[in-house]
Amino acid sequence: MKDGTPDIDPVESQEWQEAIEDVIARDGADRAHYLLDKAVQQARAAGATLPFSATTPYQNTIPADDRLEIPGDSEMEWRI
Repeated sequence: MKDGTPDIDPVESQEWQEAIEDVIARDGADRAHYLLDKAVQQARAAGATLPFSATTPYQNTIPADDRLEIPGDSEMEWRI
C-alpha cells in the first residue's frame, strides 16, 4: 500500500476493487462515488481514522481574464 500499511487480505482487497469497477460499469461513477462516501462516513462513525480530503465540489466560474488583480505587493507578502 502507498502509506506502508501491509495488505493483510489481498483477496478481499481485490474483491472490493472489482466491486467498485462493477458499480462504475453498471451504474456510473456518480453511484460509485456515493457508495464510497457512505463507506467513509460509516468507517469514521465506527472510529476509523481516515486521511483528510480537502476535495470540494467548488468550481471557479470566473474566467482567468476576468479576475481582478489583488491589491498589495504579492512578492513581499509571499516572503512574509
